[in-house]
Amino acid sequence: MSITQRLADEVARSEFDDLPVEAVSVVKQALMDDIGVAMLAYEYLDQPLVCFAREVGGNQEATVIGDGSLVSAGLAAGVNAEMASHSDFEESGPGVHAFSPIGQTAVAMAEREGASGRDVIAAIAVSYEINGRFARNLADTSPLIHLFPAHFRRHLVVNPALAAARMLRLDADAINRVIGLAWTMVPPDMNHIYLTPRLDWPNSQHNLWSCQIGIQSALLVASGTGGPPDILDHGAADIYRLDRLGESPAPFHYLTNELNFKPWIGSYGFMGGMQIADRLVTEHRIDPSTINHVTFRGSAVYNDPDSVFIDPEPDTAWKALGCVPWAIANVILGHPAGPDWLASASLADPERRALTRRVRLETSESPYVNEVEIATAGETYQGRIRREDYLGSPRNPMSLQQLEAKFVRNASVVVGEPQAREMAAVLDALEEVDDIRDLTRLFSR
Repeated sequence: MSITQRLADEVARSEFDDLPVEAVSVVKQALMDDIGVAMLAYEYLDQPLVCFAREVGGNQEATVIGDGSLVSAGLAAGVNAEMASHSDFEESGPGVHAFSPIGQTAVAMAEREGASGRDVIAAIAVSYEINGRFARNLADTSPLIHLFPAHFRRHLVVNPALAAARMLRLDADAINRVIGLAWTMVPPDMNHIYLTPRLDWPNSQHNLWSCQIGIQSALLVASGTGGPPDILDHGAADIYRLDRLGESPAPFHYLTNELNFKPWIGSYGFMGGMQIADRLVTEHRIDPSTINHVTFRGSAVYNDPDSVFIDPEPDTAWKALGCVPWAIANVILGHPAGPDWLASASLADPERRALTRRVRLETSESPYVNEVEIATAGETYQGRIRREDYLGSPRNPMSLQQLEAKFVRNASVVVGEPQAREMAAVLDALEEVDDIRDLTRLFSR
Protein backbone atom coordinates (compact mmCIF):
# COMPACT_ATOMS: atom_id res chain seq x y z
CA MET A 1 0.00 0.00 0.00
CA SER A 2 1.32 3.47 -0.88
CA ILE A 3 2.14 5.90 1.94
CA THR A 4 -0.48 8.33 0.60
CA GLN A 5 -3.10 5.58 0.81
CA ARG A 6 -1.99 4.64 4.33
CA LEU A 7 -2.52 8.20 5.52
CA ALA A 8 -5.86 8.39 3.70
CA ASP A 9 -6.97 5.12 5.34
CA GLU A 10 -6.04 6.49 8.75
CA VAL A 11 -8.07 9.67 8.24
CA ALA A 12 -11.06 7.75 6.90
CA ARG A 13 -11.02 5.29 9.82
CA SER A 14 -10.52 7.87 12.57
CA GLU A 15 -13.31 7.84 15.13
CA PHE A 16 -13.78 9.56 18.44
CA ASP A 17 -14.01 6.28 20.36
CA ASP A 18 -10.48 5.36 19.26
CA LEU A 19 -8.91 8.47 20.81
CA PRO A 20 -6.98 8.33 24.10
CA VAL A 21 -8.46 10.44 26.87
CA GLU A 22 -5.36 12.67 26.82
CA ALA A 23 -5.79 13.41 23.11
CA VAL A 24 -9.43 14.41 23.57
CA SER A 25 -8.46 16.72 26.42
CA VAL A 26 -5.70 18.44 24.43
CA VAL A 27 -7.97 18.97 21.41
CA LYS A 28 -10.69 20.57 23.54
CA GLN A 29 -8.24 22.83 25.34
CA ALA A 30 -6.48 23.84 22.13
CA LEU A 31 -9.76 24.62 20.38
CA MET A 32 -10.92 26.74 23.31
CA ASP A 33 -7.60 28.57 23.26
CA ASP A 34 -7.73 29.13 19.51
CA ILE A 35 -11.25 30.56 19.53
CA GLY A 36 -10.33 32.88 22.38
CA VAL A 37 -7.23 34.31 20.72
CA ALA A 38 -9.18 34.74 17.46
CA MET A 39 -11.64 36.91 19.40
CA LEU A 40 -8.74 38.98 20.72
CA ALA A 41 -7.58 39.59 17.14
CA TYR A 42 -11.13 40.33 15.99
CA GLU A 43 -11.36 43.15 18.53
CA TYR A 44 -7.93 44.74 18.11
CA LEU A 45 -6.43 43.70 14.77
CA ASP A 46 -8.59 42.23 12.08
CA GLN A 47 -11.62 44.38 11.30
CA PRO A 48 -10.42 44.84 7.68
CA LEU A 49 -10.19 41.06 7.30
CA VAL A 50 -13.68 40.61 8.75
CA CYS A 51 -15.04 43.29 6.41
CA PHE A 52 -13.46 41.36 3.54
CA ALA A 53 -15.25 38.19 4.66
CA ARG A 54 -18.61 39.98 4.80
CA GLU A 55 -18.02 41.48 1.36
CA VAL A 56 -17.05 38.18 -0.29
CA GLY A 57 -19.62 36.14 1.64
CA GLY A 58 -20.62 33.12 -0.40
CA ASN A 59 -23.04 30.44 0.79
CA GLN A 60 -24.12 30.98 4.40
CA GLU A 61 -22.39 27.91 5.83
CA ALA A 62 -20.17 28.88 8.75
CA THR A 63 -19.74 31.68 11.29
CA VAL A 64 -17.02 34.33 11.42
CA ILE A 65 -15.72 34.47 14.99
CA GLY A 66 -16.60 37.69 16.79
CA ASP A 67 -18.68 39.08 13.93
CA GLY A 68 -21.34 36.39 13.61
CA SER A 69 -21.64 36.70 9.83
CA LEU A 70 -22.39 33.51 7.92
CA VAL A 71 -20.10 32.98 4.93
CA SER A 72 -18.77 30.01 2.99
CA ALA A 73 -17.05 27.35 5.07
CA GLY A 74 -13.71 27.91 3.34
CA LEU A 75 -13.83 31.64 3.94
CA ALA A 76 -14.93 31.29 7.58
CA ALA A 77 -12.21 28.74 8.33
CA GLY A 78 -9.56 30.87 6.66
CA VAL A 79 -10.55 34.13 8.34
CA ASN A 80 -10.96 32.52 11.77
CA ALA A 81 -7.61 30.73 11.49
CA GLU A 82 -5.95 33.92 10.30
CA MET A 83 -7.31 35.88 13.24
CA ALA A 84 -6.02 33.24 15.66
CA SER A 85 -2.62 33.38 13.98
CA HIS A 86 -2.51 37.17 13.95
CA SER A 87 -3.00 37.25 17.73
CA ASP A 88 0.51 35.82 18.23
CA PHE A 89 -1.08 34.11 21.24
CA GLU A 90 -1.85 30.76 19.60
CA GLU A 91 -0.46 27.22 19.87
CA SER A 92 3.06 26.33 18.83
CA GLY A 93 4.24 22.83 18.00
CA PRO A 94 5.15 20.54 15.12
CA GLY A 95 4.41 22.35 11.88
CA VAL A 96 4.95 25.64 13.75
CA HIS A 97 1.38 26.96 14.30
CA ALA A 98 -0.61 24.19 12.65
CA PHE A 99 -3.59 23.96 15.00
CA SER A 100 -5.47 27.07 13.87
CA PRO A 101 -6.07 26.03 10.23
CA ILE A 102 -6.86 22.46 11.28
CA GLY A 103 -9.18 23.36 14.15
CA GLN A 104 -11.00 26.17 12.40
CA THR A 105 -11.48 24.05 9.28
CA ALA A 106 -13.01 21.24 11.32
CA VAL A 107 -15.42 23.64 13.06
CA ALA A 108 -16.43 25.46 9.87
CA MET A 109 -17.02 22.22 7.98
CA ALA A 110 -18.92 20.76 10.95
CA GLU A 111 -21.18 23.81 10.93
CA ARG A 112 -21.72 23.35 7.20
CA GLU A 113 -22.54 19.66 7.65
CA GLY A 114 -24.39 19.87 10.98
CA ALA A 115 -21.79 17.55 12.52
CA SER A 116 -21.17 16.84 16.21
CA GLY A 117 -18.48 17.80 18.67
CA ARG A 118 -17.21 14.22 18.59
CA ASP A 119 -16.72 14.51 14.82
CA VAL A 120 -14.81 17.76 15.25
CA ILE A 121 -12.52 16.31 17.91
CA ALA A 122 -11.74 13.22 15.82
CA ALA A 123 -11.02 15.27 12.68
CA ILE A 124 -8.71 17.64 14.53
CA ALA A 125 -6.87 14.85 16.35
CA VAL A 126 -6.00 12.77 13.30
CA SER A 127 -5.12 15.80 11.14
CA TYR A 128 -2.84 17.33 13.77
CA GLU A 129 -1.13 14.01 14.33
CA ILE A 130 -0.35 13.56 10.64
CA ASN A 131 0.81 17.17 10.57
CA GLY A 132 3.31 16.24 13.26
CA ARG A 133 4.70 13.42 11.14
CA PHE A 134 5.21 15.75 8.20
CA ALA A 135 6.98 18.27 10.42
CA ARG A 136 9.23 15.80 12.22
CA ASN A 137 10.20 13.57 9.31
CA LEU A 138 11.83 15.95 6.89
CA ALA A 139 14.49 14.44 4.66
CA ASP A 140 16.54 17.63 5.00
CA THR A 141 16.55 18.86 8.59
CA SER A 142 18.90 21.80 7.99
CA PRO A 143 16.35 24.55 7.20
CA LEU A 144 15.01 26.33 10.25
CA ILE A 145 11.34 25.42 10.49
CA HIS A 146 10.27 28.94 11.41
CA LEU A 147 11.54 30.21 8.05
CA PHE A 148 8.83 28.16 6.30
CA PRO A 149 10.85 26.42 3.56
CA ALA A 150 9.05 25.44 0.38
CA HIS A 151 7.82 22.02 1.54
CA PHE A 152 5.92 23.61 4.41
CA ARG A 153 3.87 25.56 1.91
CA ARG A 154 2.40 22.27 0.71
CA HIS A 155 2.25 20.58 4.09
CA LEU A 156 0.22 23.40 5.67
CA VAL A 157 -2.42 23.09 2.93
CA VAL A 158 -2.68 19.31 3.26
CA ASN A 159 -3.48 19.71 6.99
CA PRO A 160 -6.86 21.49 6.58
CA ALA A 161 -7.60 19.36 3.52
CA LEU A 162 -7.46 16.26 5.74
CA ALA A 163 -9.74 17.85 8.34
CA ALA A 164 -12.24 18.87 5.65
CA ALA A 165 -12.18 15.41 4.05
CA ARG A 166 -12.84 13.80 7.43
CA MET A 167 -15.79 16.12 8.08
CA LEU A 168 -17.23 15.18 4.67
CA ARG A 169 -16.86 11.48 5.57
CA LEU A 170 -14.99 10.74 2.37
CA ASP A 171 -13.67 7.23 1.92
CA ALA A 172 -9.97 6.41 1.83
CA ASP A 173 -9.65 6.42 -1.96
CA ALA A 174 -11.26 9.85 -2.14
CA ILE A 175 -9.03 11.20 0.65
CA ASN A 176 -6.00 9.93 -1.27
CA ARG A 177 -7.07 12.19 -4.13
CA VAL A 178 -7.82 15.10 -1.76
CA ILE A 179 -4.21 14.90 -0.62
CA GLY A 180 -3.18 14.97 -4.28
CA LEU A 181 -5.22 18.08 -5.09
CA ALA A 182 -4.09 19.95 -1.97
CA TRP A 183 -0.47 19.03 -2.67
CA THR A 184 -0.55 20.24 -6.26
CA MET A 185 -2.34 23.54 -5.63
CA VAL A 186 0.57 25.90 -5.07
CA PRO A 187 -0.06 27.88 -1.89
CA PRO A 188 1.40 31.30 -1.16
CA ASP A 189 5.09 31.74 -0.47
CA MET A 190 5.28 31.94 3.31
CA ASN A 191 8.80 33.34 3.42
CA HIS A 192 7.22 36.78 3.17
CA ILE A 193 6.26 36.56 6.85
CA TYR A 194 9.71 37.66 7.96
CA LEU A 195 9.84 40.41 5.32
CA THR A 196 6.62 42.10 6.40
CA PRO A 197 8.17 44.57 8.88
CA ARG A 198 10.56 45.81 6.22
CA LEU A 199 7.68 46.22 3.78
CA ASP A 200 5.51 48.01 6.36
CA TRP A 201 3.00 45.16 6.08
CA PRO A 202 2.23 43.93 9.59
CA ASN A 203 0.26 40.80 8.82
CA SER A 204 0.13 37.89 6.41
CA GLN A 205 -2.75 35.77 5.07
CA HIS A 206 -1.22 32.30 4.68
CA ASN A 207 -3.91 30.58 6.78
CA LEU A 208 -6.65 32.35 4.83
CA TRP A 209 -5.45 30.72 1.62
CA SER A 210 -4.38 27.39 3.13
CA CYS A 211 -7.83 26.73 4.60
CA GLN A 212 -9.65 27.72 1.43
CA ILE A 213 -7.40 25.61 -0.79
CA GLY A 214 -7.65 22.65 1.59
CA ILE A 215 -11.44 22.82 1.82
CA GLN A 216 -11.81 23.34 -1.93
CA SER A 217 -9.68 20.24 -2.53
CA ALA A 218 -12.02 18.15 -0.37
CA LEU A 219 -15.16 19.62 -1.96
CA LEU A 220 -13.81 19.11 -5.48
CA VAL A 221 -13.17 15.43 -4.83
CA ALA A 222 -16.56 15.08 -3.11
CA SER A 223 -18.20 16.53 -6.23
CA GLY A 224 -16.63 13.82 -8.36
CA THR A 225 -13.87 15.77 -10.09
CA GLY A 226 -11.14 13.43 -8.86
CA GLY A 227 -7.50 14.26 -8.23
CA PRO A 228 -4.03 12.75 -8.59
CA PRO A 229 -3.59 9.60 -6.47
CA ASP A 230 -0.55 8.62 -4.41
CA ILE A 231 0.98 12.06 -4.77
CA LEU A 232 3.35 11.76 -1.81
CA ASP A 233 4.86 8.58 -3.20
CA HIS A 234 5.46 10.25 -6.55
CA GLY A 235 6.45 13.75 -5.50
CA ALA A 236 7.63 13.89 -1.89
CA ALA A 237 10.44 11.38 -1.50
CA ASP A 238 13.03 14.17 -1.61
CA ILE A 239 11.16 16.15 1.07
CA TYR A 240 10.06 13.56 3.66
CA ARG A 241 11.34 10.26 4.95
CA LEU A 242 8.31 8.48 3.52
CA ASP A 243 8.86 5.27 5.47
CA ARG A 244 8.21 7.20 8.71
CA LEU A 245 5.04 9.05 7.70
CA GLY A 246 2.80 6.06 8.36
CA GLU A 247 2.94 6.10 12.14
CA SER A 248 3.80 8.17 15.20
CA PRO A 249 6.21 7.14 17.99
CA ALA A 250 3.08 6.38 20.06
CA PRO A 251 -0.64 6.90 19.36
CA PHE A 252 -1.27 10.65 19.05
CA HIS A 253 2.24 11.38 20.24
CA TYR A 254 2.56 14.75 18.52
CA LEU A 255 -0.77 15.98 19.82
CA THR A 256 -0.16 14.99 23.42
CA ASN A 257 3.62 15.49 23.64
CA GLU A 258 4.50 18.42 21.38
CA LEU A 259 1.62 20.92 21.35
CA ASN A 260 2.56 24.00 23.37
CA PHE A 261 0.23 26.69 24.72
CA LYS A 262 1.29 30.31 25.22
CA PRO A 263 0.72 31.97 28.62
CA TRP A 264 1.73 35.33 27.13
CA ILE A 265 1.45 37.14 23.79
CA GLY A 266 4.47 36.76 21.54
CA SER A 267 6.66 34.26 19.76
CA TYR A 268 6.94 30.96 21.61
CA GLY A 269 10.72 31.26 21.52
CA PHE A 270 10.70 34.04 24.11
CA MET A 271 7.98 32.66 26.41
CA GLY A 272 10.76 31.58 28.76
CA GLY A 273 11.99 35.14 29.12
CA MET A 274 8.63 36.27 30.40
CA GLN A 275 8.42 33.28 32.69
CA ILE A 276 11.81 34.09 34.24
CA ALA A 277 11.00 37.80 34.54
CA ASP A 278 7.76 36.98 36.32
CA ARG A 279 9.50 34.55 38.67
CA LEU A 280 12.33 36.96 39.53
CA VAL A 281 9.95 39.82 40.32
CA THR A 282 7.73 37.56 42.45
CA GLU A 283 10.46 35.71 44.35
CA HIS A 284 12.58 38.77 45.07
CA ARG A 285 9.69 41.20 45.45
CA ILE A 286 11.28 43.59 43.01
CA ASP A 287 9.71 47.03 42.86
CA PRO A 288 9.48 47.86 39.12
CA SER A 289 10.20 51.52 39.85
CA THR A 290 13.68 50.54 41.08
CA ILE A 291 14.68 48.71 37.87
CA ASN A 292 17.57 50.28 35.97
CA HIS A 293 17.44 47.87 33.06
CA VAL A 294 16.34 44.38 32.04
CA THR A 295 18.45 42.22 29.72
CA PHE A 296 16.80 39.44 27.72
CA ARG A 297 18.92 36.85 25.93
CA GLY A 298 17.36 34.51 23.41
CA SER A 299 17.59 33.38 19.80
CA ALA A 300 19.37 35.78 17.45
CA VAL A 301 16.09 36.32 15.60
CA TYR A 302 14.79 38.29 18.60
CA ASN A 303 17.72 40.69 18.30
CA ASP A 304 17.43 41.24 14.53
CA PRO A 305 17.07 44.98 13.83
CA ASP A 306 14.79 44.23 10.87
CA SER A 307 12.44 42.01 12.87
CA VAL A 308 9.14 42.69 14.59
CA PHE A 309 10.64 41.86 17.97
CA ILE A 310 12.67 44.87 19.01
CA ASP A 311 10.52 48.03 18.85
CA PRO A 312 11.18 49.90 22.12
CA GLU A 313 8.09 52.10 21.74
CA PRO A 314 5.23 50.17 20.08
CA ASP A 315 2.30 52.50 19.48
CA THR A 316 -0.18 50.17 17.76
CA ALA A 317 -1.57 46.76 18.61
CA TRP A 318 0.19 45.29 15.57
CA LYS A 319 3.56 46.61 16.72
CA ALA A 320 2.98 45.43 20.28
CA LEU A 321 2.23 41.82 19.30
CA GLY A 322 5.69 40.39 18.87
CA CYS A 323 7.64 43.03 20.73
CA VAL A 324 9.93 41.43 23.32
CA PRO A 325 10.54 44.59 25.39
CA TRP A 326 6.82 45.38 25.53
CA ALA A 327 5.93 41.83 26.61
CA ILE A 328 8.58 41.70 29.34
CA ALA A 329 7.60 45.15 30.64
CA ASN A 330 3.95 44.11 30.90
CA VAL A 331 4.86 40.92 32.74
CA ILE A 332 7.08 42.74 35.23
CA LEU A 333 4.34 45.29 35.90
CA GLY A 334 1.80 42.52 36.49
CA HIS A 335 -0.56 43.10 33.55
CA PRO A 336 -2.32 39.86 32.43
CA ALA A 337 -1.68 38.99 28.79
CA GLY A 338 -4.66 39.64 26.55
CA PRO A 339 -6.76 42.71 25.76
CA ASP A 340 -4.91 44.83 28.31
CA TRP A 341 -1.66 44.49 26.33
CA LEU A 342 -3.22 45.76 23.08
CA ALA A 343 -5.68 48.47 24.17
CA SER A 344 -4.91 52.04 23.10
CA ALA A 345 -4.80 53.31 26.68
CA SER A 346 -2.28 50.61 27.59
CA LEU A 347 -0.05 51.44 24.65
CA ALA A 348 0.01 55.06 25.83
CA ASP A 349 0.69 54.18 29.48
CA PRO A 350 3.88 56.12 30.45
CA GLU A 351 4.93 53.54 33.07
CA ARG A 352 4.82 50.66 30.58
CA ARG A 353 6.52 52.65 27.86
CA ALA A 354 9.30 53.77 30.19
CA LEU A 355 10.06 50.22 31.32
CA THR A 356 9.88 48.93 27.73
CA ARG A 357 12.68 51.34 26.80
CA ARG A 358 14.83 49.86 29.56
CA VAL A 359 14.74 46.31 28.14
CA ARG A 360 17.91 45.27 26.30
CA LEU A 361 18.08 42.40 23.81
CA GLU A 362 21.06 40.10 23.41
CA THR A 363 21.73 36.66 21.90
CA SER A 364 21.87 33.62 24.19
CA GLU A 365 24.23 30.65 24.05
CA SER A 366 21.52 28.58 22.34
CA PRO A 367 18.27 29.41 20.50
CA TYR A 368 16.58 27.00 22.91
CA VAL A 369 17.64 28.92 26.03
CA ASN A 370 16.20 32.15 27.45
CA GLU A 371 18.02 34.23 30.05
CA VAL A 372 16.84 37.34 31.93
CA GLU A 373 18.82 39.72 34.08
CA ILE A 374 17.07 42.44 36.11
CA ALA A 375 19.34 45.18 37.45
CA THR A 376 18.05 47.48 40.18
CA ALA A 377 19.81 50.27 42.06
CA GLY A 378 21.30 47.81 44.55
CA GLU A 379 21.00 44.26 43.21
CA THR A 380 21.13 42.18 40.04
CA TYR A 381 18.85 39.15 39.65
CA GLN A 382 19.35 36.47 37.00
CA GLY A 383 17.59 33.38 35.69
CA ARG A 384 17.70 31.01 32.73
CA ILE A 385 15.37 28.36 31.33
CA ARG A 386 15.42 25.80 28.54
CA ARG A 387 12.63 25.62 25.97
CA GLU A 388 11.28 22.27 27.15
CA ASP A 389 10.56 23.78 30.58
CA TYR A 390 8.57 26.79 29.38
CA LEU A 391 5.15 27.13 30.97
CA GLY A 392 2.65 25.79 28.44
CA SER A 393 4.85 22.93 27.24
CA PRO A 394 3.80 19.30 27.78
CA ARG A 395 6.57 19.00 30.38
CA ASN A 396 5.30 22.09 32.25
CA PRO A 397 1.66 22.40 31.17
CA MET A 398 -0.70 25.25 31.84
CA SER A 399 -3.54 24.11 34.06
CA LEU A 400 -7.10 23.95 32.78
CA GLN A 401 -7.88 26.85 35.12
CA GLN A 402 -5.09 28.94 33.57
CA LEU A 403 -6.27 28.15 30.05
CA GLU A 404 -9.88 28.96 30.90
CA ALA A 405 -8.85 32.25 32.52
CA LYS A 406 -6.91 33.15 29.36
CA PHE A 407 -9.94 32.26 27.22
CA VAL A 408 -12.37 34.28 29.32
CA ARG A 409 -10.09 37.35 29.24
CA ASN A 410 -9.83 37.20 25.47
CA ALA A 411 -13.43 36.28 24.63
CA SER A 412 -15.04 38.65 27.13
CA VAL A 413 -13.83 41.69 25.23
CA VAL A 414 -16.12 40.60 22.36
CA VAL A 415 -19.05 38.68 23.87
CA GLY A 416 -18.94 39.64 27.56
CA GLU A 417 -17.93 37.45 30.48
CA PRO A 418 -21.22 35.51 30.98
CA GLN A 419 -21.29 34.37 27.34
CA ALA A 420 -17.55 33.67 27.38
CA ARG A 421 -18.03 31.37 30.36
CA GLU A 422 -20.98 29.69 28.65
CA MET A 423 -18.79 29.06 25.61
CA ALA A 424 -16.02 27.65 27.79
CA ALA A 425 -18.52 25.24 29.33
CA VAL A 426 -19.67 24.06 25.89
CA LEU A 427 -16.07 23.53 24.80
CA ASP A 428 -15.24 21.65 27.99
CA ALA A 429 -18.03 19.17 27.17
CA LEU A 430 -17.60 19.28 23.40
CA GLU A 431 -17.92 15.52 23.01
CA GLU A 432 -21.51 15.82 24.27
CA VAL A 433 -22.51 18.44 21.65
CA ASP A 434 -24.68 16.86 18.97
CA ASP A 435 -24.58 19.85 16.61
CA ILE A 436 -21.56 22.15 16.52
CA ARG A 437 -23.91 25.07 15.94
CA ASP A 438 -24.58 24.97 19.69
CA LEU A 439 -21.02 26.31 19.91
CA THR A 440 -20.82 28.60 16.89
CA ARG A 441 -24.02 30.47 17.87
CA LEU A 442 -21.94 31.83 20.77
CA PHE A 443 -19.23 33.27 18.47
CA SER A 444 -20.81 36.75 18.64
CA ARG A 445 -23.19 38.69 20.87
